[in-house]
Amino acid sequence: MNISKRGDHLFAAGLWKAIGDVAHSVRSRIGQYSEGRVLANALLEFQRDLGGSEFDVTINQGRPVTGSDAHSLMFGLAVRRFRQDMEALVFALEHRRGIDEHDQGLRTEALMQANSALLTAKQSATITVGRFFDAVVDRDVLGQILGDESNARVRAGAQGQIEATRIKLGNVRHRIIGVIAQM
Repeated sequence: MNISKRGDHLFAAGLWKAIGDVAHSVRSRIGQYSEGRVLANALLEFQRDLGGSEFDVTINQGRPVTGSDAHSLMFGLAVRRFRQDMEALVFALEHRRGIDEHDQGLRTEALMQANSALLTAKQSATITVGRFFDAVVDRDVLGQILGDESNARVRAGAQGQIEATRIKLGNVRHRIIGVIAQM
């Protein structure tokens, strides 16, 4: 299939949508609990933070392509893992909240197991958030933008904008990890 591409994005175009999808899933599954509200609201806030035009840096617009590029495939895998691990975190929170054992000894045991499962889910989600954000930047596009072909003035301006956007990405990444850690 030969299609005309919207361009090679420096920052993965699906970032904003992936975070929003997870936020809506969290809200629908555990939004009635305090942890669910905190996580969903935080993700929606982070989604808004990542919605600016600074994330629309593209090159090679309109060129014909015959398939997915390596970065799109890599980011797609990172998105899938991000969704899966955030769903596992939601499931662990749901499970812990759903424990209704009346026998105190059995309840304590069930809560200990649920807390252990939640800890594992939090660790996995934390690692996955890191990998998800690592996959956002297309290294090939970055190299082309900052490569020797562009003039020094354009390169310097682009470097400043790119660095500011990367800092914003890093801040959101650490804030998501912080919310997960508090659960």
